Amino acid sequence: MRIAILIDNCPSIDNPCLKCEHGLSVYADCGDVSFLCDMGLTSGYRENALLMGVDLQSVDFAVVSHGHNDHTGGLEDFLHSYANVPVYLSGDVMAHRYYSTRHGVKRDISTQQSLVTDFNSRLLTINESRRVSENIAIVKCECNYYSVPQGNRFLMKDDGRDDFSHELSIAVKTDAGLVIISSCSHCGVMNIIESCRQFTKEDRVVAFIGGLHFVDGDWTDDEVAQFVDDIEHYTPETKFYVGHCTGDKAKRLLSHHPNITNFSTAQEITI
Repeated sequence: MRIAILIDNCPSIDNPCLKCEHGLSVYADCGDVSFLCDMGLTSGYRENALLMGVDLQSVDFAVVSHGHNDHTGGLEDFLHSYANVPVYLSGDVMAHRYYSTRHGVKRDISTQQSLVTDFNSRLLTINESRRVSENIAIVKCECNYYSVPQGNRFLMKDDGRDDFSHELSIAVKTDAGLVIISSCSHCGVMNIIESCRQFTKEDRVVAFIGGLHFVDGDWTDDEVAQFVDDIEHYTPETKFYVGHCTGDKAKRLLSHHPNITNFSTAQEITI
């Protein structure tokens, strides 16, 4: 299985010509099926894909992980550029407005809602976990036993606190176990892993790829310590590849762990 980070907050280490932005887009080639998870903030994901030799024309489907525009800002570009590719997303993505209050300013970070009218037949609503191929499932988090990111306190859905019912992850079943892609993990990494385990009936998790939403703050040391304790206790064999909304302080703390790697734009992961 080949995974390519098409765009991320951090620039490419080896290719300065590639764009980076506060957003995330992940391409996955599973051999018989390939897909795209999120389209970043702009069309930069597509421009990078061309330079990286990733053929997005051949993807079987795309997934919108949740309703924030750093993951859906490039959705309109994708729908125009790849006319035959279906896009799976939660029904809540277009049904609500989403806001960030971080840094003391309320900012609208919603997905462009007019896309529902313009591309209705291409947008396939998922409101519960389902398989989209023999070995690939799109999973809605149903577990709430473990902690969720402290940074969620700055995020709103309409006029209240965001419950992240619009967040989806992708679980790919391989011979070695699950590969989970979870762009921001607002529902909490361990909750998402457990939801994927329960839905797929596969306990082994070989890799977890995505953001942790550990925004920098006074709570970061404790949050990272709890995360490390959880993964060492509940999923010690899993390799974690983290980036995007994982804050700089959290990345520094996590970089010392042998099973955790920080990713950046253009990084490729082979599993």
